[in-house]
Amino acid sequence: MIEEYEEKQDLVPDIYGIELIKALMVELGLKQKDLIPIFKTESIVSDVLNGKRKMTAEHIQRSAEMFHLSPAVFFPEN
Repeated sequence: MIEEYEEKQDLVPDIYGIELIKALMVELGLKQKDLIPIFKTESIVSDVLNGKRKMTAEHIQRSAEMFHLSPAVFFPEN
């Protein structure tokens, strides 16, 4: 029965890093300004979300704390 149930369910794609933050923003109804506690300025938020800057270790730690997730999920998938 479990196998049959799992076959019928839509699989949740594995997403990491910035794509995860974007998905969490949509799911939680957050705007860029809501991420200022993580990135310190709205311009840094914008640069990170647009791929112009990479997340630092501090950004990853703050993201993990804000979203109550492991820091590992904020590293880009290799």
